[in-house]
Amino acid sequence: LNDIDRNHKKIQRDIESKKSELRTMVGERYRELIDTADTIAAMEDTVRNIQSTLDSIQNSCKLERSTSKHLEEEEFKKQEFWSIASQMKLLVDTPQKIWGAMENQNYLIAGQLYLLS
Repeated sequence: LNDIDRNHKKIQRDIESKKSELRTMVGERYRELIDTADTIAAMEDTVRNIQSTLDSIQNSCKLERSTSKHLEEEEFKKQEFWSIASQMKLLVDTPQKIWGAMENQNYLIAGQLYLLS
């Protein structure tokens, strides 16, 4: 009877010991699970920040392209204006130059100016 009682107490202690070990193990796993969840949440915030930064960079690039294209169009218009202006100046000044060449008997130059206009 004493042996049974000792075995029973030993088994009870083993059971309590195993319960304690199980609680400790479950507690550790639970803490690891919480840490993992926190890490995932932090990663999600980081990804959102990165996405926001990339969107901002993309918008800046679009604005730069738009501004660059606008400047190119303005430059083309200026070149077109000056091209027309120089042609008009040539047309206005050429008759006077032709007559000047004719008066100086530079017929070759007068003919070249005529062909140029």
